[in-house]
Amino acid sequence: MKENTDLLKRREELKRRLMDGEYKTLIDVSLDGVGRIIQKVTHTVRPISPWLSGAVLYLIVLLIPNVLVRLGDPSVFARQTAIIFPGSLLLPLLLGYATIAIMVAGNIYLQRVFTTFQDSVLDKVESIATLDDFEHWLTSVCDRKSHFLWSIVGGVVLAAYIIFSLEVSNIIVTLGITIGTILISIFSVAFIYLLVYMVALSARIGRYHLKLYIANPNSSEVISSIAGLLSNFVYMVAIYAAVITWVMTLLGPVMQAGLEAASLSWIAIIYLFIISLFWTSILAMFILNQRSISSIIKSAKWKTLNEIQANVEQLHTSNKLGEKDTMEAINRLMDYYDRILKTHSSAFNTEAIWSLINSLLLPLLALLLGNLDKIIALFR
Repeated sequence: MKENTDLLKRREELKRRLMDGEYKTLIDVSLDGVGRIIQKVTHTVRPISPWLSGAVLYLIVLLIPNVLVRLGDPSVFARQTAIIFPGSLLLPLLLGYATIAIMVAGNIYLQRVFTTFQDSVLDKVESIATLDDFEHWLTSVCDRKSHFLWSIVGGVVLAAYIIFSLEVSNIIVTLGITIGTILISIFSVAFIYLLVYMVALSARIGRYHLKLYIANPNSSEVISSIAGLLSNFVYMVAIYAAVITWVMTLLGPVMQAGLEAASLSWIAIIYLFIISLFWTSILAMFILNQRSISSIIKSAKWKTLNEIQANVEQLHTSNKLGEKDTMEAINRLMDYYDRILKTHSSAFNTEAIWSLINSLLLPLLALLLGNLDKIIALFR
C-alpha cells in the first residue's frame, strides 16, 4: 500500500513539473531568449513561435561572419562562395537555415515527447523504477551545461573537418567562412545531442512497466501513443538524412573538384554509400522501436498470464478439484489464457510498414532532386 501511495505521489509530482515547464533544453532557453528580444522590439505580449525565433537566430548568426569578413578581403569571400555554390548566394543561405530549422524541429518533437508522457504514459506507469528511469532521462536531456559543451566541442570538430575538406578542394577559406561554418556546425551538433537522447529513450522504454488492456495489450491506447511517437521519430531521422543527402548532392561539384581524377562512377559510389548509411540508420531505428514496444506488450501479457496460472494452480490444489464448478472455472481460465497468449505482441502492422517505406524514400528522393539535371540529361 505504501509503495502504491509513493508511486501515485511521484507520478503526480512529475506530471506537475512537466506541466509547469520545469524541464527545458538548451535550445528552449536559446529560443525563449530570442523570443523575448522580439517581444521587446515589436512590443507584443503574444508568445513568439519557435520557428520565428529560429529564423531571427539565424539572421544573428549571419551577421557575425559578415561583420568579421570585413576584416579580410570581401572579394575573396565572394569568389570562394561563388566557387562552392555557383550561380546563386541564396543556396548557402538555405543550407544554413536548414540546419537551424532541423534543430528547431527536433526540439519541438522533444516537447511533444514530454507532453505525450505527461498526458498518456505516466498515468499507466506501474513501478517507481520506471518513473526513476524516465526522470533520469529528462534530467540528462535537459542538462544545459552538458548540451552546451557537447555542441561547442562537437561543432568545432565538425567545422574543422568541413574546412579541411574545402581546403583539400583548393578553396581558400576566409575568416568569415570559418566563423560561419563553426556557428552552423554548433547548431547541427546541438540537434544531434537531442537525437542521441531520443535513441536512448527508444532503447530504454522497452524496460518500462505500464498498465495495458488486459485482454489485448497490443490494442491499448498508451501503446498507440508510444508507437506514434516513435514512428514520428523515425520520420524525423529520415528528414534529417534527406537534408544531409541534399547538401551532399549540392556539394558534389566541390567533391569532384577536389578529386582531379574523379569520374561519374566514383561520385555515384560515394552517393550510394551515403544512401546505404542512412537507410541502415533508419532501419536500425525502426527495428529498435518495434522491439521496445514488443517488450512492453510482452511484459504486460506475461504479468496477466502468470496471474491466470496462479489462479489455475490454486483451484487445482483445492479440495474441490473434480467438482463441476471447479472444473468449469479451470477450463474458462485456460481458454482465457490461450486467448491472451495468441494476441499480437507487437505494433507491427501495415501502417508501420508504409511508414518505414516512406522514411526510406526520403533520402533517395533528396538524392534524385539534387541530381535532377543529370537525370534529365541522361534521358535526353
